[in-house]
Amino acid sequence: MEGRRVHERLTVVEQWVDKHEQRHNEFEEALRLNTELTKAIATNTTELVAIVKGAKGLRSLIAWLAPIFVILAAALAYLRGE
Repeated sequence: MEGRRVHERLTVVEQWVDKHEQRHNEFEEALRLNTELTKAIATNTTELVAIVKGAKGLRSLIAWLAPIFVILAAALAYLRGE
């Protein structure tokens, strides 16, 4: 009788260990996927920051060049007699 109880208790412990091993494996897989997604987001964010900085640079360039083009157009119109 005592051997049967020990066997039943060992079976319960084995089931518990199996259940937790399965949950641990699921957690590791979720962690791996999360890490991949985080790396992808970091890459995309870096690219977006570069694009925004480029757009700001282009805006600054236009802000500096626009008055020059206006002055040149006005001078050309004046020279043509318009």
